[in-house]
Amino acid sequence: MRQTPPPPIDITAIIPEYAPLARQTVRLHPRAGICAVDESKLGGMFLMPKDEPWPYDEESGFPFVPVLQLRAEDVPEIGFPEGKDIFQLLWCFSGVLICKVFWRNRREITDFFAEMPEDVLIEIEENPYFYPTPCILDPERVIEYPHIFDITDFYPDLDEALETSKKFRLAIASIPNLEYDDPSDVYQDLLSTADGTKVGGYPNWVQDPEAPEDMEYLLTIASCECDAATWLRWLPIEDRIGWDNSVTQAANLMLGDMGSVNIFINRQREDYPVVGIYQCS
Repeated sequence: MRQTPPPPIDITAIIPEYAPLARQTVRLHPRAGICAVDESKLGGMFLMPKDEPWPYDEESGFPFVPVLQLRAEDVPEIGFPEGKDIFQLLWCFSGVLICKVFWRNRREITDFFAEMPEDVLIEIEENPYFYPTPCILDPERVIEYPHIFDITDFYPDLDEALETSKKFRLAIASIPNLEYDDPSDVYQDLLSTADGTKVGGYPNWVQDPEAPEDMEYLLTIASCECDAATWLRWLPIEDRIGWDNSVTQAANLMLGDMGSVNIFINRQREDYPVVGIYQCS
């Protein structure tokens, strides 16, 4: 099991007002690999029943491509509807991002697609960076805090506390191998939202926040699990010797310029509709 190192600073010990904002997120730690059709995975073939037509976008005719499948026993935090035990996220890029989610009961699926339809495979081949290559998952629960953009927008007093706290600046100076000391940057890179593909917690924005009204944050699909600014905190302990893109970009996603998709869900409606907010640098 992969382990994220603890934060180099306990922000709540220095600024206690951050404590109520703590949330758990589930880092999925995708790594290249093939697993059974009904297992939790990023990319690859999902448990898709043959008695349903493969989904296509009605307007563009583009096929939906499997992105993320989660089993209830692996990631119950996603909030499964009663009687469902598998979650499936598919999307298509037809000029705009369109997301579709299925909640299924594995016991009800006895006949399923052995492989994706040919036009789905062609779409993946022609636009490989939009769709993840098959990865197995290694879920890990960690605590995170709001993105610095959300802090500045919704908690200005806490943003000011970051900038003015002498204790925080002293704590920053004590972090080994850290080459910068701006309080907001340190908070964002090392203390706030987890990098990478994850479920729950807070959205990890690339640009200004775009949370849809009346919807809750569900998960993030990211191009990269960490980068040059965030690896000190978010690179797992087990991967720190000789790490390369097989660790940080196992799914071979490149959503724009190292972007990500934050998925939001409306649980007030019976069909649990979702919206994907696509952002890149």
